[in-house]
Amino acid sequence: MAAAGARTGLDENTFRNFGAVVIGVFGAIQLSKLLQARFARAASGISMLGENVLSRMKIEGASGQLALGVVLGLVWSPCVGPTLGGAIALASQGKNLAQTIFLMSLFGLGAGTPLIMLGFLSVSVSRTPS
Repeated sequence: MAAAGARTGLDENTFRNFGAVVIGVFGAIQLSKLLQARFARAASGISMLGENVLSRMKIEGASGQLALGVVLGLVWSPCVGPTLGGAIALASQGKNLAQTIFLMSLFGLGAGTPLIMLGFLSVSVSRTPS
């Protein structure tokens, strides 16, 4: 993945700037009820598709949890793209590898910690007698 990023000729600043623009656009949408409604209408097809997929999924057992994790990854990917893209671009340049490893490790800890906490919470809730 990092090699593919390097071949495009885009550096981490380009990824960062693109991510900032995307976040700015979504922030502007959140400031306007009219834009929120238009965006909701535009995204409703994707939303309904996701709901249909989730409603048909059987999430019991290991295979169900794996499938749910794949769906979560698909939904989550656009959110982490700007951050992860910048880190991958930095790694693809082969410079400051120690800094890149440190940043990727922090990113992994930050991304994984809430999921681990939710996992522990769900186990404790499921063991609580009704």
